[in-house]
Amino acid sequence: MDGPDDENPPLEWPKNDRPAAPEEGLFVSDVELYRRLGVGPRTGRIAVRSLQHNGFPPKDPLFGNKRYWPAVRAFLDDRYIHGLPTPSAGRTWTENCDTPRTRPRPKLEAAVARLTKAKRPPVS
Repeated sequence: MDGPDDENPPLEWPKNDRPAAPEEGLFVSDVELYRRLGVGPRTGRIAVRSLQHNGFPPKDPLFGNKRYWPAVRAFLDDRYIHGLPTPSAGRTWTENCDTPRTRPRPKLEAAVARLTKAKRPPVS
């Protein structure tokens, strides 16, 4: 009995966790996600890990710890098409050197006092 009703189908029988064509599946593994994004596994892992804090769609344990592809696509469309704020090229902070220090620096003050008292005559 060779067919889907057989409990132990032969090895050439298609596995249930893979769709017929990669573009058909709604839930994708991480490897398939990286392939659809056009990046390698290392770059993909780094990108997904950094985007998870911004609301990247999580894996669904009900579907074999795979991600829902339309949600991933919508997340990336919102991020890149609808325009999330991009970081500016210039500095985003201002330097304020005029503010006094909050704690005293006794060693620095002692060193400055020592140097001002022991002025050496110029060597000619």
